Amino acid sequence: MRLIVVIAAVVVAGALLLSAPPLFAQTKLNSQQPINDPDAGPDGLLDIKAEAGNVLNQIKADTSGTDRLLGIPQIVGRIMGQVMLVLGSVALMIFVYAGVRWMLAVGRGQGEAAATAQRIIIWAVIGLIVIFTSYIAMTYVIKLLYSAAA
Repeated sequence: MRLIVVIAAVVVAGALLLSAPPLFAQTKLNSQQPINDPDAGPDGLLDIKAEAGNVLNQIKADTSGTDRLLGIPQIVGRIMGQVMLVLGSVALMIFVYAGVRWMLAVGRGQGEAAATAQRIIIWAVIGLIVIFTSYIAMTYVIKLLYSAAA
C-alpha cells in the first residue's frame, strides 16, 4: 500500500511540474552585453525599470481592447487542452500502477495477479485510444463549426 501511495505522489508531482507553462525570454534585461536598442543608455545597457514599465504598458494595451476576447473555439480548445493534460496524467498513473503490480506479481510467482495487471494495461491502452479519438473528433467538429460561422 505504501508503494502505491509513493508512486501516486511521484506521478502527481511530475504532472504538476509538467503542467507549468513555458516561459520564453524576449530580451536579456539583466545582461552585461550591450543590446542594439534605441532605448539603451550611453553604456549600451537597458534601464531595467524603464524596460519593465514598457512591458507592463504593452500588456495593459494588449488586454484592454475587445480584440483580445476569446471566442468559443479558443475557449473550448483551452478546456480540451487541460482535460487532455489531466487524462494523460491519469493514464500515466494507471500505467505505472499496473506496471509495478505486474512486476511484483511476476517476481512473487502470482500468475493471477500478473494477468490482472496485464488486463489493466490493456484497458489503459484502450482508454488512451478512446481519449485521442475523441480529441480528434472534437477538434474536427470545432473546426467545422468555426469555418461555418466565419
